[in-house]
Amino acid sequence: METRKDRMNNPYTPKLHDYVRYHSAHRVHEGWVYYADHETISIELGVTEKPHCPCTITELHKKNHILLVVPHWKWDRLEYVTCREGFHDESIRDPTGNNR
Repeated sequence: METRKDRMNNPYTPKLHDYVRYHSAHRVHEGWVYYADHETISIELGVTEKPHCPCTITELHKKNHILLVVPHWKWDRLEYVTCREGFHDESIRDPTGNNR
């Protein structure tokens, strides 16, 4: 794992579809970057099915996404792991962009 000094020398800017670990004060969270802009990112920690009922039967989105929001001033706590092509990409890529 890279050190804090390494991160300060090479600041990491998270991008959509990166798989990251966020080191908080009490635990490590990890998941795919679900949303990213210059101020904040959200990390998808999990997905659950929406309950089947008349209200959700016509919705396009049938899942609940559990997200962790990380503001830009805490990006030094992020660790890059890998990336993917898009939301439906099942392959895992190494940092050089090759398939595994």
